[in-house]
Amino acid sequence: MVEENGARRERVDQLLADGWNKILLNLSEVPSIDSAGIGELVASQQMAERFGGKVKVLRVGERVRHSLSLSQVLPLLDIYEDETAAIAAFQGADG
Repeated sequence: MVEENGARRERVDQLLADGWNKILLNLSEVPSIDSAGIGELVASQQMAERFGGKVKVLRVGERVRHSLSLSQVLPLLDIYEDETAAIAAFQGADG
């Protein structure tokens, strides 16, 4: 899981370096998340903000949502169940 988390953050960092500032992470196939994964998710969001970007999260499963809630990270994330709504939210006033 840690290797996957590091790869995810590296991918987000590369997207930001390439000029992509609106990133949607689809977690629909992530069955659970540990503290390292939560840390990588928060680090990706913070890195995006430093580059003037945004990270939004799509389709968080119940176990992942529970872990994010317990770690008090859930309120810090923009989470969507609908991809169209998530993409549209990038166009909003606070993007």
